[in-house]
Amino acid sequence: MALPTQPQEGDNLSLSPDRTHDSAETHPKAPSINYEAKGLPTGDVDPEYPAPSPEEQHSLRKVAGRIPWSSYLLCIVELAERASFYGVKTVFNNFMQFPLPKGGNGAGAVAKNDPNGHAGALDRGLQFASAMVLLFNFLA
Repeated sequence: MALPTQPQEGDNLSLSPDRTHDSAETHPKAPSINYEAKGLPTGDVDPEYPAPSPEEQHSLRKVAGRIPWSSYLLCIVELAERASFYGVKTVFNNFMQFPLPKGGNGAGAVAKNDPNGHAGALDRGLQFASAMVLLFNFLA
């Protein structure tokens, strides 16, 4: 096992008050940010709307473009998909766990005269139903 080496005279390990601190010039400077950065040039320029000149690029305001309607439609469709996923998990569990109720409509709904009954269809039990719901969560 090697012994730790003692600090040498040139090492900067001393905390004594007579030592001067390093000047700020020896420390690395923070990276600068170029606020005048320009976007990548595009090859497809519409002749009706020519690309701005360098002077115009410097003086024109930078504004975001319009969001396409298809993006809004995609967000709405995905929201509906997530809502249906979370809404159907409990229904899957009930229909797999409990038997088909007597006096129901044959599709798993409870009979009108049994408001406290369980909806169900497969009668496979809690273990099977929980496994299928976990698989459903995993695949989603």
